[in-house]
Formats: sequence, C-alpha cells, structure tokens
Amino acid sequence: MKKTRVLSGMRPTGKLHLGNYLGALDNWVRMQDEFDCFFFVANWHALTTGADNVAEVPANTIEMVADWLGAGLDPERSTLFIQSLVPEHAELHLLFSMVTPVAWLERVPTYKEMVEQENQVHRQLAETLAQVSAQTLAGTERVEDQKQAIEALSLKQQGMAEQQNELTVGIETGLSSVREYVDQSKTDLAGKMEEQARQQEQRFVQTMAEQSTQLSDLRQQQARQVEEQIHLRRRQKETQTELIMQERRLSSLLEDARQDLPATPQPPRNLPAHEAGHLLDPLYASFEDQFRGDRGEVKNRLRVYLPILKDARVTADALDVGCGRGEWLELLKHEGMQARGVDHNRVFVEQCRQIGLDVVEEDALTYLRSLPGKSLNVVTSFHLVEHLSFEELIRLLDEMIRTLRSGGLLILETPNPENFMVGSYSFYADPTHRNPIPSPTLQFLLESRGLDRVTVMKLRPWDDAKIEGDTEIIKRFNEYFYGAPDYGIVGWKV
Repeated sequence: MKKTRVLSGMRPTGKLHLGNYLGALDNWVRMQDEFDCFFFVANWHALTTGADNVAEVPANTIEMVADWLGAGLDPERSTLFIQSLVPEHAELHLLFSMVTPVAWLERVPTYKEMVEQENQVHRQLAETLAQVSAQTLAGTERVEDQKQAIEALSLKQQGMAEQQNELTVGIETGLSSVREYVDQSKTDLAGKMEEQARQQEQRFVQTMAEQSTQLSDLRQQQARQVEEQIHLRRRQKETQTELIMQERRLSSLLEDARQDLPATPQPPRNLPAHEAGHLLDPLYASFEDQFRGDRGEVKNRLRVYLPILKDARVTADALDVGCGRGEWLELLKHEGMQARGVDHNRVFVEQCRQIGLDVVEEDALTYLRSLPGKSLNVVTSFHLVEHLSFEELIRLLDEMIRTLRSGGLLILETPNPENFMVGSYSFYADPTHRNPIPSPTLQFLLESRGLDRVTVMKLRPWDDAKIEGDTEIIKRFNEYFYGAPDYGIVGWKV
C-alpha cells in the first residue's frame, strides 16, 4: 500500500533546543515508518528574518543536520535535502506567487503573522519618510546628511550581496561535508552489517556442521544397534531351531536304540545312517543366513518370475525343489497360489513350517519319484543344480519334467559364470557347490530332455558400478565384471 507523503523543514537560524526536539524532531522520527517523509533545511527561508546573519547559515546547516541524524532521522527511511540545492523549489515559489490570490494567503496564519511584521516595518518606514520630508522642507542644510545616508544604504546593499555570496559558498561547503559524513556513515554501517552477517553465517555453518555430525553419529549408533538386534534375533532363532533338531535327533536315536536292543548283551552299534546325513544341517542354515542375504531382499529378487506364472495362469500344483528358507513359497502364498516345498535340511524345513508353509522333509529326487506323472503345473528350483554332479542333475531334470503336465513350465536359477567375479571367486564361497553351469549348457540339457521355448534370463546386473565409455574394451570389461551374477532359465513342456 502506498504511504502518505509528508513534507516539513526547519530554518538554520541558530542552534536547536529542547523545544525543537519535542515540537518537531521527536514526531519526525516516529513518522518515518508510517509516512513517506521529506525533511529539508529551509536556508532560503532563513533570509526573511536573518539577513544580517547569513554568514552563520552554513555552519548552522551542518550542525542542524548532524542533530537530525543524532535524534534518529535515517536517510534510508526518509529523504533529507537542503532547500537552496533544489532550484525547482524557487521556481515553484515564483509560479505560485503569480497565480495565488491574496485573499487565499490572508487565510494562512503564517502569512498573517508575516504581514503584521511587514506592516510594522512599513509604518516605521512611513514615519521615517515623513520625518525626512519634514527635515527636507525645513531646509537644505541636511541634504549632505541624506547623501551620506543613501551612500550608507548602498554600502549596506553591497554588503548584503557579499554576504549572500558567502552564504552560497558556505552552503556548498557544508553540503559537501554533510555528503562526506553521510557517505562515511553508510560505508561504516554497511561494513558493520556485512561483518555481523559473516559472523552469523559462520556461527550458523558451524552449528549445522556440529548438529550434522551428531546426527550422523546417532544414525550410525542406531544402525549398529539395529544390526546387533537383528543378529541376536537370528542367533536366537538358530539356537532355538538347533535345539529342536537336537531334541528330535536324540529322540530318534533313542527310539532306534530301543528297537534294536537285543535280549542278550551285544557290542554297541554305530549311529543310524539317515541321522548322520543331518549333522551339518544347522551349520549350513547359519551359512545361508550369513551369505544369501535378508529374506526380504531374496523375495524381491524372486519377484521377477511372478509375471511368468500369472501369464501361464498358474494358481495351484506348484512345487519348489530345494525350497531352503521358503522365500519363494512365502511369495507364492502371498499371491494366492497353492504351492509346496521339499528340502533335505531339517532346519530349513522347521523354519518354513513355523511360518505356515507346506514343506516336506525329503531328498528332492526321492520325493519327485514318489509323485505321479503329469501332476504339477510348475516346478521351480533356485540355486540347487550347481550342488549336483552331472549324473544327479540329469536324473533330477528327468523327474521334474516327468511330473509336469503338458503346458507346464520349469524354472531354474543358478549363478552365472560369465561374470568373472562369480565364476572365479564368489561361486566357491559355498563349499557345497560342485561346478558352475554356463547358461548355454543348461539350456541344451533342458531342450535335450524334451522342453520347448527354453529362455535364458540374465538377472540383476550391477549397472551402477559400470565404467562410463563406449570403447570396445570398456564394454567387454563391464560385461565380464559387472554383468548379471545370476541367470534364470524357463522351459515349457510340450
């Protein structure tokens, strides 16, 4: 909203006093934020009553402006100027004097006071002229005195002209000093404000850095605590599962020993062979928890196969061979698909059953042989085939395909040895791995066993780590070192 403009001024006829402050300056200071203020030094007005003291006007001007600044007038919020430096002021006065009727002026209190003062001067002048006329008529003896008076008046006029010149020079000098003072004040104020802003910015940056460091430390501490809690929960669950397995193994051994106990004392027998095969189940379960990854992460990896099952309209009769911790079965259950798993590891089987999954504890090949032919819509197996010898792999593939209905599909996933880091290092982190299987080899085996439309899916390449560039060597390097660490293969039974 546009502010109302206010104009006011003071004549530099002498030093300011308390009346000037209370009557004008105090109000001016308060008006700066509410109005658009213009305050001026009325040095021309000073000539109307102080023509004899024009030499003091420049010094009075400088002192008065300094008093204004000291009282609180701010050149940034108000406009301060000297009347004689604005020639338009005199021009406007001339124009107004030509068009303003006397009747209007007589209504102005200030003008009335000035007229009264001038009437007194005129009366004094008339009395003086009457006396001069009387003296002139009385005789010519005083003509010489009149000449001297006229010369005195001429000298006085000349003196006034000189004083006017001195006044103009003084005003110019004073104005220059005022400008220098104001400019220096602005420079000092800007320097102080800049220094304060710099100090405040430094303190702010320092405070933010300290808070950021504290927040980072708290986050790291929280992350460590969460990681420790997860590790403790996992170890607690592993310990609980291992205790259950040991309890079941002990019960089985006692039952076998009771059944085999002869009527007469005999030498002690060895552990049953089927129990010896489960001695390392807890160890391998802990190994999987350590190296395979979080359950949520594994489920996210396996979601890539859900669209294939949905396109094939598979809703039931699904078997996951070597189901492990059951991530794929849990995912299918969430999608409303009926599925069963089979695994030889008792720890894995117990974990799956604890979360409500349908899992059978059995050797994969033995279980497949127990199923009728053409009884399944889909058979899946993730990271199992690399654990088998060539003969075991062929027998497993034959049984998987035998149990599939026409139009059923087989999905396998295994490490991709085309990735140099996988083929030369990470594959052998699992001591139960036999040999990596290149994707063309496994594709050939599936096709040779009777599957159709066999497709290879390269999974989860490490794109963020690839080196930028279009040269052939960079492309080859990215392919061999940052290519897909795993691949999936899908085949359909005719």
